[in-house]
Amino acid sequence: MSLPEETIHEYKEGFRLFDKKSSGAILKEDLGSVMRSLGLNPTNAELAQYQQESEGDIGFDEFLGMMTRQMQKEDTEENIKASFKIFDKNNTNEVSVQELKHVLLTIGEKLSEDDFDEMIKEAEIDKNGMINCTDFVKMLMSK
Repeated sequence: MSLPEETIHEYKEGFRLFDKKSSGAILKEDLGSVMRSLGLNPTNAELAQYQQESEGDIGFDEFLGMMTRQMQKEDTEENIKASFKIFDKNNTNEVSVQELKHVLLTIGEKLSEDDFDEMIKEAEIDKNGMINCTDFVKMLMSK
């Protein structure tokens, strides 16, 4: 994913605000604050992973790579959430396991029964056979 120059400039400005020593790097501990100040919303687990990947303070090039990866993750999650809204006819943030199974096994890139069963076994299904879309997307994205 290639970022537009305008976005890179915006990220550089945000990065500089947190570069307290004017060393061209930010402290690992500031990563979440910088990302959030620039409109992203990484989880604590995602931040921990990024921080672990970095050997010390985080330079701008490394930061830019982290921002790009986080943007891709968040875009993917939003696309999945939007897909679920198609099946959420009553706007309850729930989808029927049966309807989800039918769609995933018959439309587009079809899943096998085994793949569907593997995916769904970790989902929380209520007594009416419904899955909370938000929780399900979070579970899928954590894989």
